[in-house]
Amino acid sequence: MKAKVMTDGFEGHVRRSLDRVAKMKRGERLELEKIITFADAIDMQECLSDEANLESQDNT
Repeated sequence: MKAKVMTDGFEGHVRRSLDRVAKMKRGERLELEKIITFADAIDMQECLSDEANLESQDNT
């Protein structure tokens, strides 16, 4: 199974979903994959950064 991290937001999610539907209609096999989509690179950095996670824990 592939794991992918994307920073193309909702528009990218929709595009990939439509691509998967088209492949299914053609009878193609789909690869197992897990995709995490962030709105943009800054959003991804904030979520994955240890510093950001520590700061959010300190504020609670």
